Order: sequence, then structure tokens, then C-alpha cells
Amino acid sequence: MPIVETVGVTRVFGTDGVVTALDDVSISVSGGEFVAIQGPSGCGKSTLLHLLGGLDMPTAGTVRFGGVDLAALTDNERTRLRRRSIGIVLPIVELVPTLTTWENVAISLLLDGRAMAEGRARATELLDAVRLSDRTHTVASRLSTGEAQRVAVARALYNEPELLLADEPTSFLDSVRSDEIVGLLRTLANDGRTIVMATHDARAAAFADRSIRLLDGHVVQDVC
Repeated sequence: MPIVETVGVTRVFGTDGVVTALDDVSISVSGGEFVAIQGPSGCGKSTLLHLLGGLDMPTAGTVRFGGVDLAALTDNERTRLRRRSIGIVLPIVELVPTLTTWENVAISLLLDGRAMAEGRARATELLDAVRLSDRTHTVASRLSTGEAQRVAVARALYNEPELLLADEPTSFLDSVRSDEIVGLLRTLANDGRTIVMATHDARAAAFADRSIRLLDGHVVQDVC
């Protein structure tokens, strides 16, 4: 059984000036697979990732995670699913500016009503993995855009999600840092984590097992 899949998914925005972001899209991602979603701006990459993560619902068609139709879940159930099983890295990173980097990584503990100090060791380990060990105690408001993006990757991995969705995770990074982040995703996939990454960067996509190309809301290529 695929860990996540879409069946005939269409997503339409607007009422007057209707925009079809995705049109009859069917994809399937198996456990431990690293899939790159490629295509130009406006092709539907981000919309597809939002649907896979239950951040948005399709206009038509079905999105399943672990065989469960996400539309059959309540908003609270989808939120719990994301917190427990799905890590999401969005292109616009929102960190709590007054918290340190390690506190931002471990913030799910705060949402669970637990003491933040419980998660310091794991947060520090993840910050080391994204080459930010020297910024562990820096407040988020003092981070560069690229550093904040790396913190977001570490935060998404904190709860060891079954599925990691990464929307342009290298967009604000230089080539060296980009290779480090995508190399980390590659290592996670080798260890059994499932990764779906939207990217316009062919260099980043080359790390994936498989590439799905979108154009004008349609799947036009799906190759290993």
C-alpha cells in the first residue's frame, strides 16, 4: 500500500476568475521513496504538496495517507495527523522570533503541554545535522533567511515523521548548503523515511529516486 497517493485530484481556486491549479492528477508514493515534484512556477507543485499534507482539500478526487481518505477526517484529526506523522517544510518559514533555534525545533513539545527542556538534546542533534550547531542558542529573529530555512527542516524532522513534504527547501541556500540539505533528505530516505520534495532545481531533484514533472496542473512525466 502506498504511504500517500492522489486519485483523480483536481483543485480549482476562485469563483469568478477560476484557476485550475491541478487537473485530474493521480500519483502514488511508496514508503521509503524520495520523490521530486518538478516544474515551472505556477504548475501546481505547492498545491499538490498542500493536498498531500492535508493543509488543503481537493475540489474533486481523493487524497489518501496510509489508506485513509483525508477528506473523511475532521480538521482536528488532520492537524493531529500532521503533528504525528507528516513533517512539512514550506518556502516561507515562520519561526517564533523570540525563541532560540533549538526551542523552535522542539516547539511541538510546547504544543503538547510538555516541558521544552525535554527536547533539547534531540533539537541540538538535528541542528548539528543541518550545520547550525553554532546557532543553537541564537534567537530566531537574528537568523538569516537561509539559516531559518535550515531550522525549518530540523523542526519538520523533530517528531520523526513517516512522510516529509519539502516545498523548495533549497530556495534560499547557496549550492553548498543546498547539497547538504538535499543530501540529508537522501540519507533519511536511505534509512526508510518517505520524502516528497517540490523543486525547480534540477541539481536538487537529481538526489531523488523518482521525478514527477507537472505542467499547467497536469502530470506530464513520471520517471525513475
